[in-house]
Amino acid sequence: MRSFLVRTKCRAGLRLPILFVVGLAVALASGSAKSEGNALLWALQAPGAGTTSYLLGTMHVSDPRVLDVGGATREALTSSHTAVFEIITNDELATTLLSAIVYSDGRNLETVLGPELFNKLKLVAQPYGLVPSVLKLMKPWALFTILSIPPEESFRQARGEPALDGWLQDLARRESVELMALETYEEQLAVFEDTPEDVQMAILRTVVEHKPEIEAQYEVMLQRYLDRDLEALFAVATGQENITSEALTRFNQRILHDRNNVMATRLLPLFHEGGYFVAIGAAHLAGEDGVLSQMRAEGFVVTPIE
Repeated sequence: MRSFLVRTKCRAGLRLPILFVVGLAVALASGSAKSEGNALLWALQAPGAGTTSYLLGTMHVSDPRVLDVGGATREALTSSHTAVFEIITNDELATTLLSAIVYSDGRNLETVLGPELFNKLKLVAQPYGLVPSVLKLMKPWALFTILSIPPEESFRQARGEPALDGWLQDLARRESVELMALETYEEQLAVFEDTPEDVQMAILRTVVEHKPEIEAQYEVMLQRYLDRDLEALFAVATGQENITSEALTRFNQRILHDRNNVMATRLLPLFHEGGYFVAIGAAHLAGEDGVLSQMRAEGFVVTPIE
């Protein structure tokens, strides 16, 4: 039944940005949300009672304000027998990601994009320390995800500072809580790798040409997250009409809505069993097809905690 889940007790490894790559790409996407109240941590009680599980919405960043985790969240994690995350950060992840983000077919990004867009990209990438010789090696999806976050966030994680998900995983290891992955590395990478190259290029163009608006949107979304306001966070994500596009809408379906359904299906038996702490990107909680709504539809009592 749980062949999709990867259990691990491995040591913390290199922390490369696949988690915030997936989570922050959602920040460029559109969606709809229902009011969920001001909470990121939720208790889920199965129909007919049973052991409580917890669901936490995360933001896949290392900002110290995001890492200021409340006591109820810490207690929910340490009192659970298993902590479930989208993926588990370790050395295998680092190796997989490094091999995936560069071309292996003899092409280079300058040829793929053309000189006009590549020259614009060079200017936008400078604050990240990405020189042209490195840019040429990278795939469009790798760059639009990196450039979707501020340079300081990129530098923090490059220095090994953990995003919230990695920080929580380290806490689970210290407390001898078993770790479980909800998705495989291959599944998360496939979200990007299987996106048609013309769509990748269109999204990269959007990011390059609207970089100031995207950075402003990031800051507002971060504040809405700190306010624990899922509804307002979604409102920000859907309110920047000048940086939406058909390509982003198509990508959003794959990275957010399709994965909501997969996550809910995989989490359902765990929540019925009880005793699990689950941490996934906050964007997957809200909305008509969000995990909270899907669990309510299955009869779970869903209660805001923190």
